[in-house]
Amino acid sequence: MPLIACQRVVDFGNGTRKVVLPGGATTITFAKGDVKHQLPWGMTQYYYKEVDTWHTTHASGVEVFHFPTGQREAHHPSGMKEILFADGAARRVTPDGLLN
Repeated sequence: MPLIACQRVVDFGNGTRKVVLPGGATTITFAKGDVKHQLPWGMTQYYYKEVDTWHTTHASGVEVFHFPTGQREAHHPSGMKEILFADGAARRVTPDGLLN
């Protein structure tokens, strides 16, 4: 694994490691295998190892989930959800119900 220049590495007693990179990006690797990336422009990415799923939160508040099945979901602050299924089918759901 290539060595990456970093500002600071903190190893916690529970197996968690926090790496702060130049520019303010932070990566936290948890003992159970989850990984959290915090980026200085307000985006956070979290990987749930147990279910092999990525959850990205954008500075705008939009949350995007990438599931191992190929399904992707975007959850908007308004409550609307956009779902793209692995077979290419797409659905939009509002807080009041299904749009398409």
